[in-house]
Amino acid sequence: RDVDYCSAAFLMVRTALLRRLGGYDPRYMPAYFEDADLCVRILKAGKRIVYDPSVVIEHLEFGSSGAAGSHALIRGNLKTFARLQQDFLRHQQPAHIRNAVLGREHRVSQRRKILFIEDRLPLRRLGSGYVRSNDIIREMTALGYQVTVFPVLARDQTSIDLFGDFPETVELIVDRNFSSFADFIQERVGYYDLVWIGRTHNLERLLPLLNESSRYLPAGGPVLDTEVIATPRTLERIRILDLPAPEISFDEMLQQELDCARFCQKVITVTAHDAELARRAGCVSVSVLGHELNPQPTPAPFENRHNILFFGAIHDEGAPNHDSLVWFVESVLPLLDSVLPPEVHFTIAGFVGPNVDMTVFSTNSRVEIVGPVGDPRELFDRHRVFVAPTRFAGGIPFKVHEAASYGLPQVVTTLLQEQVGWAEGSEVLAAPADDPQAFAAAVERLYRDGELWKTLRNGALAAVERDCSPADFRQALSGIVQSCMA
Repeated sequence: RDVDYCSAAFLMVRTALLRRLGGYDPRYMPAYFEDADLCVRILKAGKRIVYDPSVVIEHLEFGSSGAAGSHALIRGNLKTFARLQQDFLRHQQPAHIRNAVLGREHRVSQRRKILFIEDRLPLRRLGSGYVRSNDIIREMTALGYQVTVFPVLARDQTSIDLFGDFPETVELIVDRNFSSFADFIQERVGYYDLVWIGRTHNLERLLPLLNESSRYLPAGGPVLDTEVIATPRTLERIRILDLPAPEISFDEMLQQELDCARFCQKVITVTAHDAELARRAGCVSVSVLGHELNPQPTPAPFENRHNILFFGAIHDEGAPNHDSLVWFVESVLPLLDSVLPPEVHFTIAGFVGPNVDMTVFSTNSRVEIVGPVGDPRELFDRHRVFVAPTRFAGGIPFKVHEAASYGLPQVVTTLLQEQVGWAEGSEVLAAPADDPQAFAAAVERLYRDGELWKTLRNGALAAVERDCSPADFRQALSGIVQSCMA
């Protein structure tokens, strides 16, 4: 981030600029505040001071003259610095610990700030809406906003986990969670221009704290990014699994789900269908923000590809992806035994939660479990067919868009086909989630028919370009944020 000062314990300056400014001011000899003075003069010359927290050195404090002598020099040179740079210092934050968060950045160049709240730090490998959250953070940064990401749930994250997944100017709060949220907000009173909350259950959980701390937060209220309207998914799960029916109506469930959103200045949904549901529940200001993806088809031709792929995150047993795999392995895969060669395998890849037992799938000889992968291009390049056998879900299926962006044709349930709005036979093949014979027949057809494979590949790539344009995504996000900060 841009700052006013970096310590000369490790300070790099362009030689030409250092010569032009005459180096250190000799009035600070032998030491202390000469680096602060130099940094101020660099700022006054129209240049930037940039702090990079990834650069680490070891510095022996007071190693030159000892603590006693150093403190005397510090006191004397502080007076010199304050006198010489009075015109600069009078515009800075007053010296108080509660001003540290504001004072740590260069005041003149401070950007508008967004507090982005999610279940956990949205790493791309986690799937399940976290890729979209990560994309939103990236685009907010590209639009010039300073973003702080606050995870509600306590999770252990290593530096390796976080490296490369976020723009370098994004602030990641790695040592806080729900239990310390109220203290965090009080420490940063007046700091943020917008609070963006991902997932409705996070808003519901935080709402009492947000109400209590409203005097510390932007007056307009937060933005709720629903990620999914869950009521239809809940009812479909009840129907599919033959669970006891709820005692309240669809509209009552919908209103209960979004009751907390009345506190928000805007509600974001991923589809126009979800937007209508939000309005049906009484939300007035609703905007749609879908996915962003660039088509990047892998090159292998139909003849050189083999096997069937599922790529998606499995966070919990019984969740939509887990349920879909149970159904496919138990009900669909056995039907393919008589029509596909025995060497054709079904690959399951993607993030797996620590409490998910995957051995239930490994009993089938066709199943290969890969787990999380870094770059999935190789995976998509060698498989011939992608399947998304989801039986209940809401929002919009990122895995369908992702597979299409890599140029891998797919068989999905009619539920997912309706969610993406793609044409049967030209952009995707679909079958009902309660008809394993039809799903198996579609997989066999796509696996054997090279011309159909090419048709679906080209159609889905065009659909991704149409529906997931990064330029459109950024424009929509920019309009949402600007309207909320107006």
